[in-house]
This record gives sequence, structure tokens and C-alpha cells, in this order.
Amino acid sequence: MLLVMPNSVVNHNFSKYDFEKAFVNHEMTHHFQGIMNLSTHKAEYFEALARWKHPTLGLINAAVFVDDLAAHGFVPQLTEVAVNSVRQYFEWVSSQNRIPVPVSINITAAEFESPDYVSYFSNLLKNANLPINLVSIEMLEWGDANDLKLVGRVVEQFKSIGIKVYADDFGHAYGSFHRMMNISYSGIKLDCEYARSLESRIEAQVIIESMANFSQRLSLSLVVEGIETIAQANFLRALGVKSGQGYLYNRPMPWAEAHLWLDPLI
Repeated sequence: MLLVMPNSVVNHNFSKYDFEKAFVNHEMTHHFQGIMNLSTHKAEYFEALARWKHPTLGLINAAVFVDDLAAHGFVPQLTEVAVNSVRQYFEWVSSQNRIPVPVSINITAAEFESPDYVSYFSNLLKNANLPINLVSIEMLEWGDANDLKLVGRVVEQFKSIGIKVYADDFGHAYGSFHRMMNISYSGIKLDCEYARSLESRIEAQVIIESMANFSQRLSLSLVVEGIETIAQANFLRALGVKSGQGYLYNRPMPWAEAHLWLDPLI
């Protein structure tokens, strides 16, 4: 989900020095947005979304800076910040006597081309004392990833140790059925353009209904992103969709607020 950013920020080119300073000054953080059960309106899990608390530009959405960040080689640092944010979330949930739900962390597809990435990521979780069964991964854009077979093997390795991997923004840019044929994802997150077109495009309705059947047949979870109206949510339930994400339910929020969407311990 995008924040409304002025053009001066959206079109800004961030330098290596900008990112070095950001990580030294702890300006990178993560907000949490719920993936909701469309029937119960309860959070099934949260997605950790990167945010930059820039000293002069304000709070910046990851979509604005992630390409520059990746180009300058700072993806591992952002992943470490994500893991730390998830650790803080679980600690806060525990202190508030709430029942935790899993959290997904965004990882670029290019990272999956590293044969030792599973070891690297699982060690991050171990050092942060995070339980593997409460952390999952959303695989981001494919633009800089080339070795499909290697990515598939790494996804299998993650599944073997209990970490689910979801195909993010499916149906947009590099998300394709070709990848579904070669990679055993645990679930699909359908790009937000389909939910937003539900009330005006029969094509969107047919595609979503087909994806719901496709996912059910393959025992995959399906999340539809970008739900903003009650009408869209009603459409989705009628089409067989069980889970969704969007501003209708909640916006990305600091981890200290996310626990309010969780059930209390009895």
C-alpha cells in the first residue's frame, strides 16, 4: 500500500551516502498491516512493510526508495531491520497479553539466488530469538532474478524448515503462471489492481474467481490485496476469496499499535 508522497519525494534519487546515514541513524523501520479473514475480520497474519523516517522528507514508503536501496547493495541491512522490527512486535504482543499471529517479511527475488540464503535468514531469526513458525516470506519483484531453478530450490529449502514463501504482487510485472509451474509457493498475494477493478471490470471478477479455484485446487492460500470498499469485500467473498488486505480494514501501523488487532489471552 502506497503513502501519498509529493513528486519531489517520489522522483528523488537516493545516494549510497543517504542509505549509509539512514542505517547508522536508525531511520529505517517497519509498519505492520493485517492480512484479514474476510468473514471474521480478524488478522490472520501481518505483513512488515519498510518505512524510512527521513529527517527532512518525512515518512517514506518503501516503494519510493527500494530500487535505489537495492542498487546500492543495502538489501541485507534492510532485512536485518525487518527482523528486528518483528522481534519488537512479538515482545510487545507478549507484554500486552495478546495472542500473536505470524508476520511476513518482504525479500527480493534476487536474494533467493544465493545458495546459502536459507542459512543466512534462519540464523537472523535464531539470533533474534524468533520462532520459525511465526515468520514467513513474501517474494518481491523478479526484475533482477534470473535463475528460476535455483530460486525454486531455495523456496523448497525454506519450506523444509517450516518457513512459508508467498508470491507477492502476483499478476503484475514479473508475477506469472510460469513461475507457479516451477516454484512451490505456499500462497499467492494477488496484486491490488484486481480488487480495485472489481466494480467496473468483468475481467477482474473472472480472474479473481479463477484464482480462487486455482488456489484451492493446489492447496495454496490466496490473499487479494488492495481492498478499499465494503462492496469489494462482498464481491470477493462471493467469488470464494477468504483472505484479503487493504485500507478497508487497516493501514500499515507501528508495531506498538498492531497488537490491538489481536485477541487477548484468556
